[in-house]
Amino acid sequence: MAAVRLTLFPVTATPPSSLCSFNPLSRCPHLAYLSSSSSSLSGKILSPNSNLPVSRPLSLLASALAIASRASASYSDVSVAIFVKIRVLFFSRERVDFATNYCTVSMYRLNEEKAEWIVYVTDVGQQQHFNMFFKAARKAGWLPDSDKTYPRVDHVGFGLVLGEDGKRFRTRSSDVVRLVDLLDEAKTRSKTALIERGKDKEWTPEELDKTAEAVGYGAVKYADLKNNRLTNYTFNFDQMLSDKGNTAVYLLYAHARICSIIRKSGKDIDELKKTEKLALDHPEERALGLHLLRFAETVEEACSNLLPNVLCHYLYDLSERYTSFYSIHQVIGSPEEASRLLLCEATAVVMRKCFHLLGITPVYKI
Repeated sequence: MAAVRLTLFPVTATPPSSLCSFNPLSRCPHLAYLSSSSSSLSGKILSPNSNLPVSRPLSLLASALAIASRASASYSDVSVAIFVKIRVLFFSRERVDFATNYCTVSMYRLNEEKAEWIVYVTDVGQQQHFNMFFKAARKAGWLPDSDKTYPRVDHVGFGLVLGEDGKRFRTRSSDVVRLVDLLDEAKTRSKTALIERGKDKEWTPEELDKTAEAVGYGAVKYADLKNNRLTNYTFNFDQMLSDKGNTAVYLLYAHARICSIIRKSGKDIDELKKTEKLALDHPEERALGLHLLRFAETVEEACSNLLPNVLCHYLYDLSERYTSFYSIHQVIGSPEEASRLLLCEATAVVMRKCFHLLGITPVYKI
């Protein structure tokens, strides 16, 4: 994959003074716009190099389309409309207050800022609008005919978050649920579970708080990302904070157990890498090793198709394969200890890479 700078920004009529940027696999969760929670979600706030000029001449839009005869366009002093297969797309409209709409923002990103890859993250209800805009931009020559070459534009649509009643997730007073409140509640529940296990007596208050935050925040993120983004899903704290099944809690605990095994061995992994070789003599070892080799292609698939759930499924399968290996084969004290410790380390490293791409903080003891 070509190296590109991917910036996600809210698709608003007038771009804000700061843009919300995430790693390529992160998507804005269904629940709310993330600017107020960017630090909790491993986001970064970037200031753009330039602001969108609202006085952009409309003749530029019209001439690019009409003169080139690549699209059917009509324009006046205040607006431009493009006709795409009978449907009308208002490409630009300058009102009395000189506000601009989605399409003029997109045109500016492509033509002026020379964006290599623009990803629009909205609900699936806006799919038709973006399909029409992409077709119009290709007719105008602003985009290549193929959607696999650069500059590239994609619409990442997502479904709804539902309550347990099957309706759109809202508070009891029918207000929109704030993401920051969900994160705080997840952290509180995670901390309570750790205290019930006696971790408050084993760890410092700071360790307890950081672990509760990592597990709670990770649970909310993973529950959102593990589903196909086009489908609706039901928000349920009990399910997402369970330590069984395909949850962040289960995966974080699995990673912590691997780290515990390596610590208990007392071996220097860096030194083992220099002197020992990885031997995959048993079926469970080979299955785990082969799955580790699929990491790069899985990341490529998830990035190319903008589907974080692909990486989530890979991560869960990796944890399951490790469990199958460890439940049968002894690591510490076995004749194959060195090789198996290296296999444990390789598994932990790949798990951490997955966590990083998903915006989840790993835990090393539990």
